[in-house]
Amino acid sequence: MTQAGSEPDRAHAPRVDRGGQPYEDITEVQATSLLRMGLPGPRKAADDLVDQLEATDSGRWLDSLLRRSPFDELSNAHIALLAGPADVSALNALKDRGKDIVKNPPTREAYLAGLAAYYAAIAAALVQHNQFITRQPRAELESVLQELASVAPGAWAELFTKAAMKLSKQP
Repeated sequence: MTQAGSEPDRAHAPRVDRGGQPYEDITEVQATSLLRMGLPGPRKAADDLVDQLEATDSGRWLDSLLRRSPFDELSNAHIALLAGPADVSALNALKDRGKDIVKNPPTREAYLAGLAAYYAAIAAALVQHNQFITRQPRAELESVLQELASVAPGAWAELFTKAAMKLSKQP
């Protein structure tokens, strides 16, 4: 603010370009930090599943997966995963089949099915049996499950949410 006869308040004064160097008061370390904040981190495999769920009619897509590998080896996969109870050993086997497919997928669709099987089996084991069937760090898994819950439809979102909540309550 200015008062009659006083100098302008510097905080509200327009920024003056000093010879083409408008950011000369920012250090190199500050600039590097700001640039890093704006850059996305490395993509995780779960990001591909999230993208797929956002880009499609995710309910229909997930239902179609349940009729194919690796889900077809789990009896009544839809009911077993979403309503339970599925046997822990069956969920562990589904998780492992999903992981194997992700490591060497014949197609992109198989890759996505493998990811879905992996995370659905882990979530179902947590929700139905309070069993942690992966070596993935808990905090990382909780974050992935929360993200999946935010884009998955209905009962799938509920499964991922409940699993993430279980992880948040465990040490």
